[in-house]
Amino acid sequence: MIPVRKLWKVATVIALLLAALAMLSGCTTNNPAEITPLPTPNLAPTVMEAPNPTEPAAGALPGTGAANLNITVDGRALTERGVDRDRAAWLPLKAVAEALGHRVTEDEPGTAPGAAQNRRITITPQGAGGEPVEVTYRVGAGDAVTEASIARTGMTQTLTNPLMMVDNTLYAAEKVFTEALNAHVTYDAGARTVTVTKGTAP
Repeated sequence: MIPVRKLWKVATVIALLLAALAMLSGCTTNNPAEITPLPTPNLAPTVMEAPNPTEPAAGALPGTGAANLNITVDGRALTERGVDRDRAAWLPLKAVAEALGHRVTEDEPGTAPGAAQNRRITITPQGAGGEPVEVTYRVGAGDAVTEASIARTGMTQTLTNPLMMVDNTLYAAEKVFTEALNAHVTYDAGARTVTVTKGTAP
């Protein structure tokens, strides 16, 4: 027969084991541990924006490329460059006129900075009997040429958008050289070269 004291010890151990099991069961079912998931890293590649190729170059007007057209006058290359605007060549008026052998004088009345200015360039062909050509134009805000005309003796011709200012240099369209200076202008857009010769095309 098992003594009562031993039975009491065994019962105590069993009771302690049951209590421990009950506590473990309560921890796993009633109060589960909360696990915070780690944030998922963003593995998407970073896309960098490419520069806009249609933006005008510095020192140019909208629709105007950089001054990078080579100019040849009567077989001589100029250091000055022309501008491509809307697939047409624009040339520095003073430089080309002087290269054609004309004398160029500029008359620029003094006005307040930022105010519209009336300006005039007189181009006189070399040799006796050369008829001076006066190019009068008005420069407004942002160096925009708003009015322009060409005058000879007894005749004044108003031109539509024949001139523009780029970096404080006056550029003229091809028609100014052909109609006012009796020159022949050929523009090779592929080679980015402008050829100017005295006299109109045959």
